[in-house]
Amino acid sequence: LLLTTINSHALAPAVLPRVRYQPERDFVPIALMGLTPNLLITGASQSTRSVRELVALCKTQPGRVTFGSAGAGTAQHFALELFKLQAGVDALHVPYRGSGPLPTDLIGGQVQCSFETMTAPTPHVKAGRAIALAQTRSRRVKAYPDVPTMQEQGFPGFETFNWYGVSGPARLPAGLVQKKNKDIQAVLALPDVRERFDSFGVEDGGGPPERFAELQHSEIAKWAKVARQANVRVDG
Repeated sequence: LLLTTINSHALAPAVLPRVRYQPERDFVPIALMGLTPNLLITGASQSTRSVRELVALCKTQPGRVTFGSAGAGTAQHFALELFKLQAGVDALHVPYRGSGPLPTDLIGGQVQCSFETMTAPTPHVKAGRAIALAQTRSRRVKAYPDVPTMQEQGFPGFETFNWYGVSGPARLPAGLVQKKNKDIQAVLALPDVRERFDSFGVEDGGGPPERFAELQHSEIAKWAKVARQANVRVDG
């Protein structure tokens, strides 16, 4: 079994010309575990306090406002590219090798903003060292009820999220797929698991394998289009 993510099964095929697998040919979706939004964050020392102010800053300083990400071709990078396309702005992408050092540099002012995964910056947001300007799902999650979505701030249709699921090899027998799906859904329904997932902003998991397959199919098409429009390519 494989823990399947947006990075492995939607973004990598969109930006890696020599990727040696095809997600929908070589894997069978078993169960969706959940979706989490990104947080559009900035350091507390920065002056921007809304998406509108950030757009205005990007327009007055084209190509100079810095956005950190966990690396080229990651979910954070693609969220930035979608923002640039919809806002009609230019900004400077600063790729890191993973999310570890990014929050520290953002707090210190080395980079100004990031569409970061929800889990990494949450301690800094709660402590006031970073400011959450927006969350990127179409509706607010329980973990951040007071942070408005991008759609609420003038970006209709803007939605990015990280997703996690379990997949198997393409020839996995259908009966085994159904059994594993039921087992995973039973775990997702446990109160302590649900409580922990809610605290991380992981919501809307579960459902039959077909639901996970439909999500994956739509995400592959969506991000391939963004990659073409933004001319995103990663060597490798």
